[in-house]
Amino acid sequence: MKKVLYAALVVGALAIMAGCTTTNENEYLASPGTLTYQVTNDGFAVVLSWDTVSDAEGYYVYLGDAVVDTIEDKDSTSIRVDEIGAYKVTAYKGDLESDPTNIVDLRPVETSNVTIYDAAQYSDTTHPSGAGWNANGDLLVYPLTNHCDVVDFFYLNGLVKGIQESQTSCPNVPDSTYFAPFNGRYGDADSVTVEPVMGNFQAVTNAVYTVKLVQSNNEVHYAKVKVISVNNTDHSVTIEGAYQTIPGLKRVGNAAK
Repeated sequence: MKKVLYAALVVGALAIMAGCTTTNENEYLASPGTLTYQVTNDGFAVVLSWDTVSDAEGYYVYLGDAVVDTIEDKDSTSIRVDEIGAYKVTAYKGDLESDPTNIVDLRPVETSNVTIYDAAQYSDTTHPSGAGWNANGDLLVYPLTNHCDVVDFFYLNGLVKGIQESQTSCPNVPDSTYFAPFNGRYGDADSVTVEPVMGNFQAVTNAVYTVKLVQSNNEVHYAKVKVISVNNTDHSVTIEGAYQTIPGLKRVGNAAK
């Protein structure tokens, strides 16, 4: 009787161990690795690509926390500019789902209420008359002296002027900034529909302009500025901006989506 009971226990234990091994093997599915992007369609679409997972049945494409596409037979997908947001991809097999890739965030960065002062009205060269976006998309203010490498535009004689039109103490630099009145939409997206070509614009409250930044390495970024207020007493203009950190992508607004 003891031998029969012992044998039954051994068989039961082996069955449990075998079941655990099978479950552990099935629970693991590799991640699609690094999610990359390429801007296409003249700045109005982005192709997302990821690594192939050999035993995956397909891939889930997430916009935020929601699955917006299921891909079965390829390792890339095209995202139109009006489907903006933060994307990630997972692999799936049956009910299994892998860890996600890194996040590719197509949303522009919005910055509010920076104030610059008319350079023609002040002899103090440390006064912040210039503004520029950093690599993180933050719009910052700078004095013009010795800051032309970070200034994208400045305020002079009532005009907001791109750096290529500098008439101040700034040295001549190859970076160029152009403006265009904002009067078009692409689907439901705030996007650049006409290439900005103006070198300056008059500071008028509530005026909105798209911005094209052609940098010294020929990398192009798009942005948007809105004039919040103009103060003729202290000769200042307050501006908010939106900056697309992805080169070439023409989506410059509605960052909250």
